[in-house]
Amino acid sequence: MINKVCLLAAANSIHTIKWVNALVEHMDVVLVSQHSADDGLIDARVACHTLSVKGAKGYLFNVGQLKRILKQEAPDVLNVHYVSGYGTLVCLTNPDIPVLMNAWGSDVYRFPSTSLVHQQLVRWNLSRVDRVASTSQAMAEQIATVCPELDDVLVTPFGVDMTHFAPRSAPKLSEDVVIGTIKTMSDTYGVDTLIRSVHALIHRDVYEHTQLSLVLVGDGPDKARYQKLVTDLGLSDYVTFVGRVAHDDVVNWLHKLDVYVALSRHESFGVAIVEAQACGLPVVVSRVGGLPEVVEEGVTGFVVDIDNAQQAADKLAELIESKPLRHQMGAAGRQRMLARYEWGECVRRMMDVYTLTHITYKEKHT
Repeated sequence: MINKVCLLAAANSIHTIKWVNALVEHMDVVLVSQHSADDGLIDARVACHTLSVKGAKGYLFNVGQLKRILKQEAPDVLNVHYVSGYGTLVCLTNPDIPVLMNAWGSDVYRFPSTSLVHQQLVRWNLSRVDRVASTSQAMAEQIATVCPELDDVLVTPFGVDMTHFAPRSAPKLSEDVVIGTIKTMSDTYGVDTLIRSVHALIHRDVYEHTQLSLVLVGDGPDKARYQKLVTDLGLSDYVTFVGRVAHDDVVNWLHKLDVYVALSRHESFGVAIVEAQACGLPVVVSRVGGLPEVVEEGVTGFVVDIDNAQQAADKLAELIESKPLRHQMGAAGRQRMLARYEWGECVRRMMDVYTLTHITYKEKHT
């Protein structure tokens, strides 16, 4: 039985915070990180340790400190999140306890493609731990491509609190249709494609009968470029840039939308799409990474080609034209999320993986 787990992960990530706060309800939890979380976000029962050396150097020079922390805390399992950075640190530390490594996305998609050295580092890290997990089947297949000797990558999806992320309680009175996304404003997430798809939509007959608007929630390096694109396309009256919002406020913005769109160019899983469907929203997503896994084509939403604004506009038009279709797809999405991504079940699955990691370690050392 696993009584104590240590997570080596970025403490300022909402995903890390959600994991430790959920796991501490079931076992003792230690969090070790080079990053610092905002005060009050991490449950007081979690034992937190901050590593001294920051940045890329820390993944090389925090080895001694990590060894001392692990000796002091004596966890049953070490769960390292992120294959490249923290993964390198744990492999250099070479702890004599079971190690589970969780991939997050760019660490197995982008990092290995940087150079042969980067690829070999990731492969080395993946091959040195007891078990490897990913958030989607698509990412598991990518890991197997990078490290072919791994034949059993586990899938531990990042689920959603179905009580918090739920459909809006009061019916919407206006017939206006609000399309939106909640994403970092960067090239990765194809926000420019979404803007161009809305530009295509406003020239259709359906727009003459429906007030259409686009809400973009988030901040990022390409926000100014997207604002200029909106101006250049004459969409300033139709597009609202909200900026970054706290994660606890995300659900309130989802409740303002009628359709959620994610036309990403790279995406390993798609937590935002899971949250949107949990709120009963139909979705339109790009055919990339793990997005097609979380959307049932034609049932909970539509899957379109990457960088195809016209195809996205066609599918959005179907949803704009039919309120019953929006409600039908939204309800189906909610039920699918309940069956597959309920947060409590995802936490239980992760705990089962800890047990399996411990068993694998014992088998290797007997």
